[in-house]
Amino acid sequence: MLLWLLLAAGHVIAAGPGLDQPPPAGESFLPEALVLLAALVAGWLVIRFRWAGLARSPRRPRLFPPEICLALLLAMLVLGPVGARLAQHLFAITVVDDTGARVALSLRDQVRVMIGAYACQAIVFVPYLWRLAHVRRPSGDSRAGRVWSALIGLGGLLLVWPISAAFGGAAALLVQWITDRPPDPIAHETLRAILESPGDGWLVVMSALVVIATPVLEELLYRGLLQEALRGLGAGRWPAIAVTSVIFAAMHWQNTAPHAVLSLFVLSLGFGWAYERTGRLTASIVMHMLFNLGNLWLALLLA
Repeated sequence: MLLWLLLAAGHVIAAGPGLDQPPPAGESFLPEALVLLAALVAGWLVIRFRWAGLARSPRRPRLFPPEICLALLLAMLVLGPVGARLAQHLFAITVVDDTGARVALSLRDQVRVMIGAYACQAIVFVPYLWRLAHVRRPSGDSRAGRVWSALIGLGGLLLVWPISAAFGGAAALLVQWITDRPPDPIAHETLRAILESPGDGWLVVMSALVVIATPVLEELLYRGLLQEALRGLGAGRWPAIAVTSVIFAAMHWQNTAPHAVLSLFVLSLGFGWAYERTGRLTASIVMHMLFNLGNLWLALLLA
């Protein structure tokens, strides 16, 4: 059943035929119907068992005041481009030609630039992990254990992925109706780079970065710092999750197909919920890792 859901999710995000057109010969609406059914079941389960409620969320230690969270967040946003520029200089990578047009980078150069950006952003982990190791646990600390948090992250992804795929599919059909062109089946530039270099030895390194490094750094940035800062400034749990998710989706706009941005917003709501529900980044990191792994597998399968 999970295999069918993943296949359906990838298919519906890639968008099928328009609402006013019959499916091409040999193609059916079965994947779209399956993902819609899965989304309806997931939505019913969330409503029936009130899993979206966060009134009983566990207390967690406050690592930093909101001002420090925002400062660390700003540092990550600055360090990323700095690290990328350092990598470009170190490896003599040209990103713009003499006419000012962007140069299509090889997978090797993309990996080098990404490693440079991530290496600099990882500096923020030093004060975060130090504080995490020395902070006093609050009274009544009832956070889930790390293993249980990981399982909640897995369960949360099984619920939110079909819902996200359904919204992405609806957005894809809307984009097709407006532009009269089917959306690009590959919704992210990183996936495109991977698919265009099937025999490249750097594929393994890029895949590892996408599945491991990206989720860890992005969850620290968006959940551990931004969402935490909003909570510290007095925002409610769901308002903080929603604002964080809007920013999360907007930050992916440049290298993500427009119809997939809505899907990422819905997924981010799930990541934020998992963080609040467990009190640990473990849950949202696991969700994010599995989502990226599933997307990578789907892209390779459907290519």
